[in-house]
Amino acid sequence: MGFGMRNVLVVSNARMLVDLAADGRLDTLLRPESVVAIPDVVRVGLIRVGDRKVLQWIKDHEHGGLVRVCSTKMWEDFIVSNATIELSETAAVDEIVERLQGYGKVVEILC
Repeated sequence: MGFGMRNVLVVSNARMLVDLAADGRLDTLLRPESVVAIPDVVRVGLIRVGDRKVLQWIKDHEHGGLVRVCSTKMWEDFIVSNATIELSETAAVDEIVERLQGYGKVVEILC
């Protein structure tokens, strides 16, 4: 997944990011020892609600390696099935966490 030696903070839902942005506190997620991992399904939720502020924050910090949007099999299945399956942020987070723990990463889930 390309996280190097850093710990990973997995964001569990779009609403939390929207709320942090509204309070001007998105940068509180950034830590030098960690990477913020956002499952693709959570990012899709941000696109659906049209939160440009959070989407720009993700884009701004992806280039520096502080934030990563992580692909999930669920999103791939959703695209392949022509949207006939239901997306679940919780299941996407579970998939990312399981994969990261397989790499021996210390994972913290932000709920």
